[in-house]
Amino acid sequence: MLMDHRVNDLPEILPFLFIQVLIFIHFFSFKEIPDGNWYCVQCTCQICGKVVDEKEALLPLGVLKCSQCQNMCRLSCLLKYNCVKNKAFDTWCCSATCQGVYLGLQANIGRPILLSDGFRWTLLKCINGDQHAHSAQSFLALKAECNSKLAVALQMMEEYFNPMVDPRSVVNMIPQLIYNWGSKFPCVDCSRFYTVVLEKGDTLIALASISKVMLCLLLF
Repeated sequence: MLMDHRVNDLPEILPFLFIQVLIFIHFFSFKEIPDGNWYCVQCTCQICGKVVDEKEALLPLGVLKCSQCQNMCRLSCLLKYNCVKNKAFDTWCCSATCQGVYLGLQANIGRPILLSDGFRWTLLKCINGDQHAHSAQSFLALKAECNSKLAVALQMMEEYFNPMVDPRSVVNMIPQLIYNWGSKFPCVDCSRFYTVVLEKGDTLIALASISKVMLCLLLF
């Protein structure tokens, strides 16, 4: 694994890496760990698969993150394979698949989906900055809708659960996850998550935080 500012506590990191190796061996039916260097997705370009060195990662436009999967991509690879910038959302995606998923999710943020028996679910994301794909009026309405529902979800979580504090960053993970806040530290970076709420009338029934790699379901 490429060592950089994100890895600041090796004794605590090693057990986690060992667990990753065990899971990898289990899924691929390996009897022992293969020889050679091992690199995680945080250390390789998602498109070419080559390792990104520290000097390259520090360049202003040397490496970009895919807006959907959050994996690193060299700018040269993005341009080579025509993974162009999406002007409407001011984003980059590593593939047409990621771009399709990202645009589909963005189009449904804050939009209630009606179900049977009066239930409805809504995909939410914390909105702070500019939203180029919306008019000023619709953006303010979307921001108010999302952030008000997220505030109710956080209130419910804090009422029923104790704080979950990350020991190294001292970040409370409950608001970090509910509001999908990002961080330069991968262990508390929740920017890839979306929050989903299930409601009936004015009552919050359930909520979930979802991403491409894991699902956390919290029921009320």
